[in-house]
Amino acid sequence: MNNIKFSILLALLLVFPAALLAFGSGDINNVQINLKYFLPNYLYIAAPHLLVAGLAFWPKYRQPVLLSILLSLNLLMVLFGLWIKFDVPPREAGLAWVLYIPLWMIALVVISLALWLIKRHRVKALAQAS
Repeated sequence: MNNIKFSILLALLLVFPAALLAFGSGDINNVQINLKYFLPNYLYIAAPHLLVAGLAFWPKYRQPVLLSILLSLNLLMVLFGLWIKFDVPPREAGLAWVLYIPLWMIALVVISLALWLIKRHRVKALAQAS
């Protein structure tokens, strides 16, 4: 994958949390309130995305797996938002977002562990093949 295509896909995956914030609530009456808190909310929701995207600054980490991790974080964010929208009482929805931090931390640990195990298995397979 060339650098331009990778950069475009990376940018799109980083814009997704902003789009979800901008259009996900569906409450047109609170546009001014939403704009006032847009940046802090984006930084809160996109924190795991920004951490993972920070790896793209090093060429050795610019791989399609990085995009897959961001895609899985987007899916996690959407599923968590849907859980809040449909299962959490509206007055407690803001408080429920506090659970998002440990959730994405656990997700990143699980993803990192899975990638480490896959890499370890490949190294063992290559060693046995030669």
